[in-house]
Amino acid sequence: AGSRKAPATNDDNSPNARGIDRKMVEEAAESAERQERIWNMMAPDKAMGWTAPGTWVLLILVIGVQVAIYMKSGGDENFEEREEARLREERLRRRQERLGAASSE
Repeated sequence: AGSRKAPATNDDNSPNARGIDRKMVEEAAESAERQERIWNMMAPDKAMGWTAPGTWVLLILVIGVQVAIYMKSGGDENFEEREEARLREERLRRRQERLGAASSE
């Protein structure tokens, strides 16, 4: 049939045979722990709960944005409608300026 490669022995596959020492293993383990903490913070789907710091940061940010929007509007209920009208007028004015500049050339 064919010759098979002999399975690796424990000696061939040992950490010392591959040039890995205890310090490298500890550094790799610490690095893996740091990476997992960062992953859990950035993608908290599995680790999310009321005790997770990310939950509170997210909640505070959402409340802060809502307060900022309210403060900008001054509590005016018609703020959005007036802002949209202002933006429409500004776009129309710019369009007319462009058309006027293009027709004068």
